[in-house]
Amino acid sequence: MTGSPHSAPSPACRVVVAQDGARLHYAIPLALQSRSALERMYVPWYFKPGSTVSAIASLVAVIDPRRANRMRERRHPGLDVSKVWTNLALAARIPLGRRRFTTVEEYYAWESEQVGEWIARRGFGAGNALFGFVRNVSPSLCAVARAKGLRVIVDQMIATMAEERRQEATQAERFPEWKTAASEPHDADLVEEVEQRTWANADAVTCASEYVKASLLAQGVPEDKITVLPYPIEADSYAFVDRSGRPGPVTVGFVGSLGLRKGTPYFLEVAKRLQGRGIRFVLVGPTGAHASLIAGTDSVEVVGPVPRSEVAARLASFDVLLFPSTCEGSPGAVMEAMAAGLPVVSTPNSGTVVRDGVDGFIHPYDDVDALAGSVERLAADAALRLEMGRQSRARAEQFSIPAYADGLHAVVARAVGRMPR
Repeated sequence: MTGSPHSAPSPACRVVVAQDGARLHYAIPLALQSRSALERMYVPWYFKPGSTVSAIASLVAVIDPRRANRMRERRHPGLDVSKVWTNLALAARIPLGRRRFTTVEEYYAWESEQVGEWIARRGFGAGNALFGFVRNVSPSLCAVARAKGLRVIVDQMIATMAEERRQEATQAERFPEWKTAASEPHDADLVEEVEQRTWANADAVTCASEYVKASLLAQGVPEDKITVLPYPIEADSYAFVDRSGRPGPVTVGFVGSLGLRKGTPYFLEVAKRLQGRGIRFVLVGPTGAHASLIAGTDSVEVVGPVPRSEVAARLASFDVLLFPSTCEGSPGAVMEAMAAGLPVVSTPNSGTVVRDGVDGFIHPYDDVDALAGSVERLAADAALRLEMGRQSRARAEQFSIPAYADGLHAVVARAVGRMPR
């Protein structure tokens, strides 16, 4: 079947991906692979059964089984391992460098340069585009790729550092005890510099939400460079949970790191306001320096961190997800909750795909009255919870890897200059 006289043929895109760990559960290389557009994926560590990595994981399992399981989870069965380029020596050396740096930002910048130098040495093969994540891909690597004629596409995973700093200052003023508890040296100026250098060397910037797009525009990134492309989820990996007839109490949960950026103080305030209403509140995730503050809350159960393999079971035990984040990109935890059939109460700053009044409710993170009101409404109305949960699942199914692949391929194709906007 031939195309219309007004359409242009899809270009042959060959993308080299600089992958940061298992970010997005390898959704980017999987999406590109599904369109025959994946040239290579560079990642220092990737678990290949039967390889040296597999033998290392088996040895680690004798000493630390949980760590070995995390090592083994760094893979995806659908990804063509022949496209995966690894460097075990680099994977072992990078963590040892942490002690050399005063701040974690300095360490991450150094790490990205080390990985970038490795990729530049190994080359881009037949690639005509490079994809990486802002703050993780080396700006120097982006410059090298452009000098070699490749187009560079980067993804802004979270709002810009300028927006992060603005929100951080607001939360620190409101909750000084939380800021003090989490205080440690950091270098936001360095992150802003890395972002600016990366944008300058990018032909296109993707982001997962309008919230992130607005923060990019505020920093002068041209609008015609930016494409909002919500992240995908493999919804079939999360069983839809039929919660009809489930005995009480209603459980309102959260999954993620606990702290100011995730809006944990607002979660705790909602729980406090609804104490005695027969609603159970549960926090799942690492507490870090805030452990003592969170432990002092009688109305909330704090589970702590759990292995990724247990997240689905935790979501299945919830009836509502409360995610009052103050600054995000588009959190995977919310997409996973939606895939599990949970109504979600969240914020515009979370950058989620939740539709207000359809899949849940969206309120400003500091409108605790509204957040608590929506949680209470859902807790009191089982029919509404079930209907919004069904809508959540259907919504999550729209954001499949094939759908994301179409959007990402179009971005890459435009960047290589062969497809009109």
